[in-house]
Amino acid sequence: MDELTIIAENLSEADKLFTDSWQLRRAHLADLADYLRRKLKESGEEEGDAEGEQVLTSLYGEFSERLRERTELVGHPELLRIVALYTRMELCKTLAESDPEKGIALWEKPDPVIAYFQNPYAGKVLQSITEVLGSGEAVDAEDYSDACEGVSDGRYDFCVLPVESARDGVMSRFVQMIDRYDLFTVLICHLEITEEEYIRFALLSASPACLAGADHLQLKVVTGEEQLWELLFAAGQLGATLEGCRPTPGDGESQSYQLTLGVENADLAAFAYYLGMGWSRSTVNGFYRQITLSSEPGQEHYL
Repeated sequence: MDELTIIAENLSEADKLFTDSWQLRRAHLADLADYLRRKLKESGEEEGDAEGEQVLTSLYGEFSERLRERTELVGHPELLRIVALYTRMELCKTLAESDPEKGIALWEKPDPVIAYFQNPYAGKVLQSITEVLGSGEAVDAEDYSDACEGVSDGRYDFCVLPVESARDGVMSRFVQMIDRYDLFTVLICHLEITEEEYIRFALLSASPACLAGADHLQLKVVTGEEQLWELLFAAGQLGATLEGCRPTPGDGESQSYQLTLGVENADLAAFAYYLGMGWSRSTVNGFYRQITLSSEPGQEHYL
């Protein structure tokens, strides 16, 4: 038997013991993690790039098939699915131990250019954004489309868009604009106008870079063979909390969702591995922090 088959056999035997089996599984999963890293290195790819992610996904898929052939749980599909889910989560934790910064790229460019379209709250929001960034040059865009397009083609580093209000809820026009220009949320400014009225602005970039203190993850998920409950269960097990789930237009055969996860206490590196190896149809739309502002002077506070 080759090395991958032996690892699958060992894990299958661990499942049959039921006594301290998860401790045994972790030891065998460490062997699997070493195998994946070695094969990735032999392929000449890196874990952090798209080609490396494809190699990892392919290797893990091959392993999963061999494990499925050896398990005695084949006649119990739901139990088999749970075991497979735990297997992937534990493997991702093991992989993350050697790459704790995976999926985290902090914004470091000084004096960024921020495009905005004039509105009654632009000045206050821009002032707070530059305080968070440490610096920044504000540029008045022709309209919101120009601001988004400018970020997409590299003329601006960031743009500011309203995305939600107490009166309108989620502003679909601007959310669609974010999708159209393939932008990523970096910061959310929650402006409290009165006790019952608020408006939220998003600071957007052309890459998923994040600011220090980011504690929210925005994720688009398209379900298929993988089910939404599996991702939510894994997210919870890895320390993330669900803060929002909104259905979005799908392709007719599958359902699409926009998820907002609180990840302040999450194992982000393990979750990044989980998404890459188990959810090829997921897209990270933002890794951001949120600040709350008041319309009254001197009432700002940062979360």
